[in-house]
Amino acid sequence: MGEKNEKTGSYTILQGVAIMGKKLGSRVCECRHRLGLTQSELGRAVGLTTSYISQIENGKKTNISRNNLEKLAEALGQSVESLVEGVKIEPAVKRPVLSREENAHLEIYRQLSPEDRRAVAKFIAWLISEEKKSTQ
Repeated sequence: MGEKNEKTGSYTILQGVAIMGKKLGSRVCECRHRLGLTQSELGRAVGLTTSYISQIENGKKTNISRNNLEKLAEALGQSVESLVEGVKIEPAVKRPVLSREENAHLEIYRQLSPEDRRAVAKFIAWLISEEKKSTQ
């Protein structure tokens, strides 16, 4: 099972120890395949290298920060608990995996007031309409 280090906020997954019959890496791999993602695509989406994703999936990476687990779980449409503690894998919802740049934009957007969000939505709609006009 996973053990949480309260000081560092990381989980240590003991190599070779099954989590409800499946290692964390197997769960990550299974979820990634369900979404039709490569290790590279998942890595880019969460800001990790392909090598790091591979190490997790192969059970070679056993000390994973809470932050990285949260990013992986979110990108895979799972809860951290479903990946770490072995609860039933939730159905993966096919949703777009955002790039780092898109995630950065989303974080900025989330900090805006509702009024500013409406203004951004109007501006984006205007940009799209202008783009359509210029391609006609």
